[in-house]
Amino acid sequence: MKKILRYWIPFGAILIGIFLFSSTPDYELKKIEFPFAHLIGHIVAYFLMGFLLCRALTWKFPLDAKHRAFIKPILISAACVLIYAISDEWHQSYVPGRNSTVSDVLLDLFSGIAGAATTILYRPWANRLKKH
Repeated sequence: MKKILRYWIPFGAILIGIFLFSSTPDYELKKIEFPFAHLIGHIVAYFLMGFLLCRALTWKFPLDAKHRAFIKPILISAACVLIYAISDEWHQSYVPGRNSTVSDVLLDLFSGIAGAATTILYRPWANRLKKH
């Protein structure tokens, strides 16, 4: 049970974080004076979402799992990211000063796929750290 929580709570936390950030009105976001904050926010949030979901889906995989074993979890992660991105943009359309765009959904999708694919690289690295 502990391991299940260890892998699924971070994923749930990123979903809550994305939802809360999407609920922020435009006039509050304008206070963030950082170049490309909007793009960076989308990339980081959905990269983490894809990574954490794929990590949670594959935590029981053997340490020497082949790359092709990750195809199904990556596709599931991509589908979930796409559904969440669409619902997030729909939610933003009701927030004062915010709008929804297809380009944000595509950016979110590609960021999520990149995050999910990174799981393939992460597992061997994380396993090496556990041995030390």
